[in-house]
Amino acid sequence: MHRFPVIFLLFASTALAQQPHPVITSVVPNSGPSSGGTKVTITGEDFFRCPVAAFAAISACSPGTPPAVLVGSLLALSVTLVDTTRLEVTMPPYPPGAADVSVKVAGFGKVVTATAPKAFTFTGSDTFDPVLLPILTPQ
Repeated sequence: MHRFPVIFLLFASTALAQQPHPVITSVVPNSGPSSGGTKVTITGEDFFRCPVAAFAAISACSPGTPPAVLVGSLLALSVTLVDTTRLEVTMPPYPPGAADVSVKVAGFGKVVTATAPKAFTFTGSDTFDPVLLPILTPQ
């Protein structure tokens, strides 16, 4: 009488183990002003996890909440999930220089991350607004 939950748990754990991890293949454009506001397209794979497909063998599902996108240690100003392979992102203000871009995808009780090292370069003068610098600089 308790076999169904055990079978379901085995199937669920197998489905969880086979879930793909996101991958970033490009960030375009790859530079913009340190004042922020640049609209970029991040392309890659598996930016959305579909729990319905894993458990019901349905080939498609509707994307919901977009993943979190971090630029360095800051959240992007906006993120739009176009499909599982493309995100449209508005970059935050950031000190001049190269920054890592990360996509954090949640699903099935865990978060998986893809990071593209130094994928976006913020341009501008070496002087950055001193009021924002303590907020933007990791301690």
